[in-house]
Amino acid sequence: MESNQDFEFAALESVLTFCGFSDLGTRAPRFISMRAGLILVTLSTVFPVFAQEPTKLDRPVDRASISAITKEFLDAFNAGDAKKLAATFTVDGQIIDENGEVICGRAAIEEDFRQAFQLPAKAKLEIESGTTWFLTSDVAVEEGLSRLTPAPGEPPEVTHYTVNYVKTDGKWLHAFVRDHAVEQVAAHNEHLKALDWMVGEWVSEGTNAIVKTKCEWIDDGRFLMRTYQVELAGKPMLKGTERVGWDPLTKRIRSWVFDNGGGFGEATWAQSDPSTWTLHASGVSNTGIPATMTRVVTKLDAHRSLWIQRDGVVNGKSVDSLGEYVMVKAPPTAKRP
Repeated sequence: MESNQDFEFAALESVLTFCGFSDLGTRAPRFISMRAGLILVTLSTVFPVFAQEPTKLDRPVDRASISAITKEFLDAFNAGDAKKLAATFTVDGQIIDENGEVICGRAAIEEDFRQAFQLPAKAKLEIESGTTWFLTSDVAVEEGLSRLTPAPGEPPEVTHYTVNYVKTDGKWLHAFVRDHAVEQVAAHNEHLKALDWMVGEWVSEGTNAIVKTKCEWIDDGRFLMRTYQVELAGKPMLKGTERVGWDPLTKRIRSWVFDNGGGFGEATWAQSDPSTWTLHASGVSNTGIPATMTRVVTKLDAHRSLWIQRDGVVNGKSVDSLGEYVMVKAPPTAKRP
């Protein structure tokens, strides 16, 4: 049976292999003694890894509470009750509508909806909740669609929304709501088309570890979803997901990474030339340790990409080198006749 030390060594070896240290050999013990802590913490936050003890991510109680606050908002809107609607927001909550108009604070939100509810036409709102991510124990993000029917018999106005929820005094509340016009949502794909080359299955093989990733379009082309898994000696060791999308507020590509140990990270993307992107990433481990780094991704050709990771800072301490690795696109699986 493997000891905890053996497990930590195996996890570290797989991480280092993933980052380009494919031939550890006799260097491994000295490398571990000098830098194991920094490497493990850095890669488990800004490029999540679960050398940490896994935590439960499903969180059914919190999901039920978020669904409940969404229902409170919906019921209050359709009843024309501005006070109850505003009560679903934090005191300093914000709303940005599809036209970019900003409403700040619970009191202002109540007044804005009070005036809207005085109009003769009785609008009806429907909400189709989409994906919810838990960023921390008390912060969550949700995306979905809303359908507003201005008056009976009129066609609905469809918008895409993003909501930040914050848990305050044990209750989940809306902290930030952003509406996006459907036309803007459709345009998201245009901004991401330059990353279409990432779609497919990729692999990077080291001496003892194999890294596999899969990238595909989701949500009607609004996002790219990447999943990754590290196998050590044929056994799955590390896995996680990364969602890549267009941020219409900052006008940048952004990504959000989550591992199955409870760590998470995010990054902003900047394209320096047709084949190269620079990512400024930050993250937090499931034990609360912050880290940042820079990642440079280069498309070498249709079947290879180079990933360089540098400028790491873990809990305020610099990590001089995080390595580089080449991912190779796997050929499509032959289908049986």
